[in-house]
Amino acid sequence: ERARSQQVRRSATDALKSDFRTALREVEPAWVARLVHAGSAVIDEFVVWILKHVPQLVQSKFRELGLHDAVLRLFASRSSEARGFAVEYVRTHARDVPLPLLIRLADNSDDAVQKLACDLLQERDPRKEIGIESWGRLLDTEGGQTLAAEILRKHFTAAELTPEWFQERLLEESDAAREFAREHLTRVHPVKSLGPGYFVQLVERTATKGELIESYCDASEVIAFALGELERFDLQKLETDALKLLLLQADACVHLLRWIDEGKLKPTAFPVDFLKTIAFHPDWDASAEIARWKQNDWARRLAFSESLSQKVLGWLGDVRAF
Repeated sequence: ERARSQQVRRSATDALKSDFRTALREVEPAWVARLVHAGSAVIDEFVVWILKHVPQLVQSKFRELGLHDAVLRLFASRSSEARGFAVEYVRTHARDVPLPLLIRLADNSDDAVQKLACDLLQERDPRKEIGIESWGRLLDTEGGQTLAAEILRKHFTAAELTPEWFQERLLEESDAAREFAREHLTRVHPVKSLGPGYFVQLVERTATKGELIESYCDASEVIAFALGELERFDLQKLETDALKLLLLQADACVHLLRWIDEGKLKPTAFPVDFLKTIAFHPDWDASAEIARWKQNDWARRLAFSESLSQKVLGWLGDVRAF
């Protein structure tokens, strides 16, 4: 119990198994349960050996012996043998695993553990016993994402798969969650019913998350999806503040400039004074409006762009427009 060296632990457990088998037959269940908390693959395998070789420690009695929770902890073990024992025990004697634990098991690195989680999930009512929020979390798991996508398609309607629910999935770091949302959002909710404001909000929320969480590296991918959908609307009718946001946000600006180059959006959609601020560095530094934009989380590092300035100067130099 006190050793920290795996070599010492291995030596101690080997000695117990080879020289003290008779004594181990009288071991207290509480001691066995305590050993699991050591977080050692060597000790976990020793625990499994005890549970298999001590006649009084019968799997069907683990709950009354106080061993049930200890065995469930073996799912987190570094030992594949220990995880396999936990799988066997749950399949046979403990299929009533709590839902939060099932969700964690679906994200376990062990294929057998993932399969167990999916099998037990499929035994439960997808709506009453699991629910849409839990299926949403399962989309983020390695083992549960395929099952979750299938269940969500079959058992839930637009009333439950709300636009807000889809937006949260689009903001997840999970590739599977984002892919499901991109694929099904406009199938469940027609793009016209969502309106352009929905996709502008998605751009802003995605940019904010990318700014606040550096590990969130897929912001540009989500923004590209949002602007691809936004392109279905009459871009000339977008609200002025929405256009300004798209011009100032780096990932969105690339798409907006393409719209203007392709003639889908005219530079005259922007107020002239705003374009002058974008084009002229001294005006940018002195602008109260730019200072207000910088108060947004997504714009914390907003800075004057020489390349964007040159682009805007080109628009302003077109006498047909200005």
